Amino acid sequence: MNIVRTKTGELIHATQIKEDEVYFCPECGEEVTKKVSRNGVVFFSHIPKKHRQEETIAHQEGKHLLLESLKSHGFHAELEPYVSSIEQIPDIVVTEGERAWCIEYQCSVIPTEEIVERTRHLGEAGMSVDWILGENYESHHKLTDTFSYLMKYHPQLGNFLIFFVNEEMIFHTQIKVKPRSQQMTFQVVRVPLLSFSWKKWRKIKTGTDFVMIQTLSVFSLIRKDSRKAIQENLLRSRKRGEARIIVSRDDEFFASLIGEN
Repeated sequence: MNIVRTKTGELIHATQIKEDEVYFCPECGEEVTKKVSRNGVVFFSHIPKKHRQEETIAHQEGKHLLLESLKSHGFHAELEPYVSSIEQIPDIVVTEGERAWCIEYQCSVIPTEEIVERTRHLGEAGMSVDWILGENYESHHKLTDTFSYLMKYHPQLGNFLIFFVNEEMIFHTQIKVKPRSQQMTFQVVRVPLLSFSWKKWRKIKTGTDFVMIQTLSVFSLIRKDSRKAIQENLLRSRKRGEARIIVSRDDEFFASLIGEN
């Protein structure tokens, strides 16, 4: 995290800290510790064994890579702004005119309920959320409630998930689930971040022919207590006026995401 709270309750950036002061997480209030990434960036994380969401260097550096990539494509992006109305700090917020959307880059495995709550609160603040998962998730090949909640559907790509690992945007597409074992089978498409076009991705996502919806083909496999949240998220997508896009082939779809324009 780059924003911390002082003993007096003031929010400051990591670049403004004093070495002899104690700082706290703006969200949970627990004490945090200073760290320095390999490229010299100062940030804070929860003290080990004290918080389940301990921030790793990979997480911190990944957020910076995503941020710089967005900026290089002309987006007005901000790292970890504090949203006072919901007392929440999304990883990256992108502002386009009067509208804003955010990216949550989730590396450590956390409860699905927490992802649902964060998404709901950000929605209440008027921001849609793009969840991008890290290596700890990308290595899992069984259906989980988190995958069920974050999985999107595309008529051509089928059920899919998005990851960011080792400077690559990784898409698991055509996801299918074996009912008994809940083992997932899928195709993997890798797009280097340097070649990934955020503008084209956003144009596709916000177009009148596209909808980002939770997977319906595995809906019957999801625990009942998670279904309501998925249904609510789907309803919000429809209210935003999003619809579907159909492309002729997978390679054409991903080829459209490469390039500057």
